[in-house]
Parts: sequence; C-alpha cells; structure tokens
Amino acid sequence: MNRPVALACYFIIALIFLSAACEKNPTDGDDNGIPTTMPQEHIPWPSLADSPWPMYRHDPQGTGRSQYVGPQLGEIVFTFGDTIHVWGSVVIGNNGTLYFVSSDNLETRLYAVNPSGQLLWRTLIATSYGPMVENPVTPTVASNGIIYVSASDFHIGAHFGKIHAVRSDGSIDWTYEVDESVYSNIVLDLQGNLYFLTAESNKLISLTPGGTLRWELSVPDGFHNSHQAPVFSPDGSVMYTGGSDSLYAITTDGEILWGYHTFSFFHSNLVDNDGNIYFYNPGDSCFTSLNSAGEINWRTHIDTLNLLRVPETLAHTLDLDGNIYFIGVNNYSKGEIISLRGIDGSIRWKLIVNGLQTDLVSDGSSIYVGGVLTISCISTEGQILWQVEPPQGAYHIYNGPAIDSDGICYFPVLWSPVIQVIGVR
Repeated sequence: MNRPVALACYFIIALIFLSAACEKNPTDGDDNGIPTTMPQEHIPWPSLADSPWPMYRHDPQGTGRSQYVGPQLGEIVFTFGDTIHVWGSVVIGNNGTLYFVSSDNLETRLYAVNPSGQLLWRTLIATSYGPMVENPVTPTVASNGIIYVSASDFHIGAHFGKIHAVRSDGSIDWTYEVDESVYSNIVLDLQGNLYFLTAESNKLISLTPGGTLRWELSVPDGFHNSHQAPVFSPDGSVMYTGGSDSLYAITTDGEILWGYHTFSFFHSNLVDNDGNIYFYNPGDSCFTSLNSAGEINWRTHIDTLNLLRVPETLAHTLDLDGNIYFIGVNNYSKGEIISLRGIDGSIRWKLIVNGLQTDLVSDGSSIYVGGVLTISCISTEGQILWQVEPPQGAYHIYNGPAIDSDGICYFPVLWSPVIQVIGVR
C-alpha cells in the first residue's frame, strides 16, 4: 500500500473511532460519565382495562404518563355537557368510552359518554339530604369491563360510603358499604383486588374483585390522603400511601414494611420503573425521593427553587427519561411548572404559566395542563408548544386530564352550566 492511500485509511479509521467516542447514549450520563437520566417504560397491569387511560393518574404507579402521543395542534374538538359539576378526573375505558363522576343538585352519578360526545348512560351512585354533594372521585376500569367507583351519601348527621362495581351497560353488579365517607379513588393490584381509603377513621381497606372484605388497616396517625388511593411498586408487591405524618410501605396482605416520618403528608406520590418513590413533603418543604427500602435518595428544598409553596391537590408527572414535573407557586404568587432530574433532584428548568388548576399529565415528550383561561402544552425541555382557550362558559378546568390513543386529551370542567368535558387535539 502506497503512503497516500495508507494515510487516507488511517484518517478514515480515526474519524470512525472519534465519532463513536463522541456519540453518547443519552442514558450514559454527562461529560464526566455521570448518569443524568433513568429510562422509563409502560408497566403492564393485567387487572386493568387494556385502554389508554383506565384509572386516576393513568396507572397504579401514579405517573400520569400515557404510552400514546398527546395532542399536537391545540384545537378544541370535543365538548360534552349534561350536568353541572365534575369533581374528579376523566378515565377512558374500552372502545374509547369516557367515564367520570358528576353531581347535579343533590345526586351524584357515574357517566358514560362515547368519543362522539353521545351520552350512553348515567347511573345514580350517591344522594344527599342536606349539603350539596361533593364526591371528588375518579372511576377505575377493570380488565373485565367492570367500572369501580366510590361515593358517599350525605344525610343529616351521618355519612355513608359506598364502593360500587358497575357493569359496562350502567347496571350495578355489587355495592360494598362502610359507615363513613369515602372520597378515595380505587386502585387494583395485579390480581384485581381493590384498595381504597376512608375519610373519617382514615383506614386502608382491601376488597376482593367480588366485593368481599379482605382486610382493614389503621395506623396511629391515620391514612391522611384520603383522595388518592395508594400507588404500587413496579412488581405489584408493595403499595405506598401517606399518613398524617408518615409515608408507609404496605404489602398486599396488609403488612406494614416501613414508615418514613414526614411531619406532614398531603401530596400525591408516584413510583418509577426502578421502584423509587417521589413526593412533596410539606413538613420540611422538600420534594423527596426514596428508594424501595424507604431510604432517602435525595431531597430538594423549595427555597432553592425560589418557591413559596407547592399546591396540595395538583399531582406530578414523570417523563420517559425519569424527569419529574410538578406545579409550584413562586415568591411573587405566580404559578410555575418545575422540572427536576429524577436521578438526583437537581433542577432542569422552571416556567411561569399562570392560572394552573389541573394535575400534570404527559406523553413522555410533552406536558399538558389546564388553567383558568388556557390549556397548555409544554415540551419536556420547558418550551410552550401551544396554548388554547377553553370554550366560552368552561373556565374552571380542574383535576386530572386523560390522553386517548387518538391523541385527544380530555379535561374535566368543575363549574359550568353548559360544558363538563373538553377534548383537545
């Protein structure tokens, strides 16, 4: 081989090795080789309906993340109106059917609406004789098509909680009653057993799929967060739920494995593919990550983020790289979306978005949120991709959106005489 040809070959080989060295897998880490992401994927859950959004926060890990691409255009393509108040979130069952709970005067009903906006049925699940009914619950759709939903009757001097199993035609299969209010959503384990929290005695209760009591569990400080049901570990063997001053890890047989003392626990929690648990702890004003043994991975104080507080009722979400997104209020009382790296709690970015009122949901690459006057789509890099105004009369968008397989995201409306659900594409 002559000298010019040999030099050219060496040059090409060097370029190939240099290119390989510079082409870094995004999961490998930063320039020092330190990992910055934790890849996530959808966790199958055979007891749930094989539908785009079968339960509150999409899955038993509470990620609020869809496996489908969400809306890209920012266009209102769906509205439904039949009642007044949608207190909880929307879920999506088989054939794209939307299910949600709504109150009109003194009655609470479970609604089923098809993707064309046609009312399929509405089933009475609770009544009130006294104050107006407020049942802030979200249905859960099982793999056999049964819709589980909690509700509470409000009578003078007494509250009565109910767990209903509703067939896909709107008829009630069975009802389990407790002598106190139930505001909790319902979560299913891998075998289809039900778990929910009561509101007065703050117990955790488990039922069989047929509505028979399996066990009840109480803790000294009470299970405080009675709206959100427990979240599950990726393998389904352990669930996590908050007491008034602790976060507990509990087996599906009702055995407490450990408790992490938090001083105060109100906020929703979520679990990633590695079994790490994330939550905001108002007791020490820290966003916190624990491993599956209850040991601290990291804590990030909101003072370091220039935040005044984190709203108690708005849930967080998790993208495909394991980054966390949550809503905070800054020192100037403006709402912000904050992104932290799930691996170490360091900040990625903050973005002011006024009037935030819903849980955050994502499709892995974009974040969706509703507000007082706008519905917003934000990239996982912190850029506003689009914003759209809700239809006239539907200004109080509230609670959790749900992403369908066709890219439409459905937002519930709390206060409106004309529109209760909005769909954005």
